[in-house]
Amino acid sequence: MNDIFQGRAPGRILGVDVEAEEMAADHLRLVQTLHWQGPIEWGAPEPRTLAVETRTIDIRPGEVANLFDVRSQLRPAEWALHVGPTRHAYYGLRMTEPLRVTSGATMVDSEGRTGAAAISGQVSDWADCSGAIAAGRQAGAALFPYASAQGFPWFVADWGTLTVNPMRRKGYPLKQGDVLDFAVRFIVHDGDAKEADVAGMWEAFDEAGLASDVTMV
Repeated sequence: MNDIFQGRAPGRILGVDVEAEEMAADHLRLVQTLHWQGPIEWGAPEPRTLAVETRTIDIRPGEVANLFDVRSQLRPAEWALHVGPTRHAYYGLRMTEPLRVTSGATMVDSEGRTGAAAISGQVSDWADCSGAIAAGRQAGAALFPYASAQGFPWFVADWGTLTVNPMRRKGYPLKQGDVLDFAVRFIVHDGDAKEADVAGMWEAFDEAGLASDVTMV
């Protein structure tokens, strides 16, 4: 409703197409086409599409955990771009109230560190947050970076955020023909990280080559 946000006019990401394909009985693939549009500015065409993103989402339900693989491929439209640095990127989980450390949940990473003070700014294979939900049941969510999004420090917060952000400390110049390509796996599971065997899920992820390949399978 307001064209000005934090002192500047905002852009927007507009979904223009989505395709769905059932890859298997337990595997649904969604492919979205998204237009990154610039702000309303004097003398500029409306809307200006600055970049086009192809977002591929693979959904695999399971008995203990549901897997969501998300791959973003961003290409400049008519002009060269420079994306980032920014703290508001690129993949993140915002936990519901019972799954926040401030509400008694547990945040842990693959190195055994717990809590945002110990994990944020560190590099590890995965991070997980779990806690008690309705009727005393435990549940949680984890983040696995693919190779393209590995090696970057976590930004996590006890108030309920897990973030993989390749753009936190540097930006990426994009010219015609370039593709900014990142992928992560979101895992929503029953139980805490140990009960769901998040470490074992990571081992399977790594053994399948997904932790070292640049693309999803």
